[in-house]
Amino acid sequence: MSRVLIIVQNLPVPFDRRVWLESQALRGAGYQVTVICPKGDGDPAHEVIDGIEIYKYRPYAPGGSKAGFILEYVYSFLATARLVRKARRAGGRFAVMQACNPPDIFWPIGLALRARDRTRFVFDHHDLCPELYESRFPGGPRLPYRGLRALERRTYLGVVLKSIKHDEIASSACGIAVFRMKLFAFSLSAVLAGLSGALYAAYAHYLTPDLVVTAESFQ
Repeated sequence: MSRVLIIVQNLPVPFDRRVWLESQALRGAGYQVTVICPKGDGDPAHEVIDGIEIYKYRPYAPGGSKAGFILEYVYSFLATARLVRKARRAGGRFAVMQACNPPDIFWPIGLALRARDRTRFVFDHHDLCPELYESRFPGGPRLPYRGLRALERRTYLGVVLKSIKHDEIASSACGIAVFRMKLFAFSLSAVLAGLSGALYAAYAHYLTPDLVVTAESFQ
């Protein structure tokens, strides 16, 4: 049975009805579902409800300040990462990880699971974090806003590239800057190829034009 990991930070489960209904639907489809979320009042650290395993951490009360929200995100990320490791050790690899925002901070966990277990990443977009910041702190400093925009873009990056790969016209219709994203992907691949060549040169101690032929370059 394939395992699905769902991460949510802003509400406990099953109090978060949207996430709870998603979890029940996955369970009904035959998946083994694990949820990581903050605790509600009187909640245990670990419980199983209707066959859905739930790991919970003590929530952090931000207090309403800008610094408090940053500390809350850092604390939530570290607490979630610890419980992901615990859940993986207890039940094995996850086939899919679903990250629910806000906040847009859990993609590094998705990258780590993908590198280790080839876990697929699903982003469940609940709220617009940069816009939430502007509505809560009108006229506030722009640096936190830019940081939230950067986190949002990084979360979207893999989805955007896959969308362009499958259908450029549909991607453009959804507002994706197709040419700019292609240019970014090409530039990034060039940087990585150059870095790989430099490392290989350091390893082999010399380079000649016939060392790597065209077919090997494409591989």
